[in-house]
Amino acid sequence: SMHRPQVYASLKRLVSKSVVESLGGKPAVFRAVDPEIVVAMFSKEVNQLMSQALKTMKSLKSRKVETGIGIWILRSYDGAIAKAESLIEKATIDMAVCGSPKFISKVIDKLVKAEERGVNVYVIVYSPPDKPFQINSLENLRKVRWAVSGDVMVVIDSKIGVLIQRRGVTPAAQYGLIVEEPVILDYMLHDFFSRWVRGKVICDKPLKLPTKFTMHRLALLEADKMVRDGVKLKLKVKGRWVQNGKPMRVKGELLKPVIDLSTGLMHFVLKTKNGVFRIGGVDAIVEEGAAHIIEISC
Repeated sequence: SMHRPQVYASLKRLVSKSVVESLGGKPAVFRAVDPEIVVAMFSKEVNQLMSQALKTMKSLKSRKVETGIGIWILRSYDGAIAKAESLIEKATIDMAVCGSPKFISKVIDKLVKAEERGVNVYVIVYSPPDKPFQINSLENLRKVRWAVSGDVMVVIDSKIGVLIQRRGVTPAAQYGLIVEEPVILDYMLHDFFSRWVRGKVICDKPLKLPTKFTMHRLALLEADKMVRDGVKLKLKVKGRWVQNGKPMRVKGELLKPVIDLSTGLMHFVLKTKNGVFRIGGVDAIVEEGAAHIIEISC
């Protein structure tokens, strides 16, 4: 149904892409190459296009618009998962990760690499009790626990997180939240901590000191464990003074970590050259200091 010039024009383009072979002469003869070659050439072309697209997008300059902090929405489950994976690669201090065995298997190599560059990684794998899971590479991680249920969640350095909920929602509701709002991040980490202390231990290897945390509650748990083992710890803390909101930098000897799950009181009691101070998390109210970064050494 096509005119001959159109056929020859199309064949000429296919020959130039090496997916059609030609035999000279009159009449000219053409034949398709093997499917494997077609796929290989197509893959090469797509990779070149993606490489060029990435280079072009990175070179674009956008106007500086003051967006502030907030919650962004990705209207795609796959897009939200990709965002969560990219955050794992950007973590520098600590990370809380929660997800199904399928998700954890997908990102396990990135989690191991994060630990190798010094990030404190905490992973909760969730699955129903009647569906046992096996992720052989979990032993490569230091901190893993199991819980019955949970959402896909990644929070890095207490600054940004991705939350994806799929339980009991319709397909139309499969989207992800990118959270940069500190209050919501704190709620997410509080929920993670509650699941963590109730979860079943899979891996619990000791931390390598010195180490840093932005996640105050997890830092307290680790310090409490080491103190119970007879280790004398020192702390360096950056944050703010609760009373006046001014920047705070203190260092000293850890007298005791306080973890009271019944009242919610959680803080370090730190002896410094200027006195004894209670150091809470970013939401500290009754303590003298609110910690943003905690360095633990012995």
